[in-house]
Amino acid sequence: MKKVIIAMTVLAAFGLATVLDGVGGLGLGENPAYPALWKNEKRLDVVAPLSSKTESSDDGTWSIYKETTADGGFSLGSVAWTDKFGDVWYGISYGPLLNAEGKTTTKEYSNLAHTVLDATETKLSTPTGYALNLAAAKDFALLGGFTGGVNLGINQDGSVWKKTYKTTDGVWKVVDNGSESSDLYLTLGLGAAKNIAANQKVLIGQTLASKTQSQGGATTRKENGKTDKDYNKANKEGSASNGLIPAQTAVGYVYTVSDSLEFGAQLAHDWQSAYKHDSKAYGQAVESEEVTIKANDTLSLAVDYIFDQFQVQGYLNMAKGTGIETTDSPDTTDQDELKGVDNTTLGVNLLWTPAFANVGTIGVGIENSKEVDYDFGAGPKTDTNTSATLFYTYLF
Repeated sequence: MKKVIIAMTVLAAFGLATVLDGVGGLGLGENPAYPALWKNEKRLDVVAPLSSKTESSDDGTWSIYKETTADGGFSLGSVAWTDKFGDVWYGISYGPLLNAEGKTTTKEYSNLAHTVLDATETKLSTPTGYALNLAAAKDFALLGGFTGGVNLGINQDGSVWKKTYKTTDGVWKVVDNGSESSDLYLTLGLGAAKNIAANQKVLIGQTLASKTQSQGGATTRKENGKTDKDYNKANKEGSASNGLIPAQTAVGYVYTVSDSLEFGAQLAHDWQSAYKHDSKAYGQAVESEEVTIKANDTLSLAVDYIFDQFQVQGYLNMAKGTGIETTDSPDTTDQDELKGVDNTTLGVNLLWTPAFANVGTIGVGIENSKEVDYDFGAGPKTDTNTSATLFYTYLF
């Protein structure tokens, strides 16, 4: 197996998790310097999510529901190509090519013990968006011997959905159909890596803040099989809003023990930022408010070990107080007392490069994450996700 450098800095705008080999989008693939660090001419990477399930619960006095979100199974997540042109290494990735339908089931109860079921809501969502990333990097020997790169992301999010709400006594059934989408938005990342010793490397990455705009399409409703004309008329204009992806600075460190063992660590800092949020819903006038996104940090640790034809990668990510937003809205309560969301993610990748044939590297990743949202009802809301992903890499 050809071992590659396992370090990177996480660039949150691209949704990655830790410092690793680039397998399955976990590694160098998000520090724009990665193509020149890999130095793999004609490299193909494929990521295919196998399953994902999230269970939600609320520990406060609003504990009258349980929610489960699961996808439809196997899907083709992304395809990436890495190569060289002259003295410049480049990488191109695109995804998702085919996303499985997601299903969210919410069960409402009339008691905190969750024994008396009142109603069930099912929402089916089919993703329609995509992400295209272009990276270029090279070695700069004349400038002190470091590797630098730049990454441009072209993104568009979206989905179509159907939501069905039914009471257990069969008295009421509501079916809504709608869509959600964002305008095309760009992300820009800068990255650099430098050897500070024969077996040590430091990386730094910087993403710039990026504004986003999203829309909700017209929503149609039927109640007990009959078209709700008043609702459809009121919601025919849909909704619109805007948001911001904060700028992020990330610093990574890799220590190489041997050709078979490496350790990595990184600290990613999302900078505090502010923007004006405009929203328009259901034919109403545009409402504006000033929104501040507070700064927060994510710490990641990783290890990479090779034994003969096999490779094991493990990673841990920890973040506290993410996503805290304060506004100047007078009807928002206790905005300055929000605690945000705590995130913990633990994952393992198992990879195999068969020695009997040149068929590339095949792997599977298992990940478990826990998200605790303190700004929900009277107590924290906890989401626990378990997912599995298939990886494939081939060096031509």
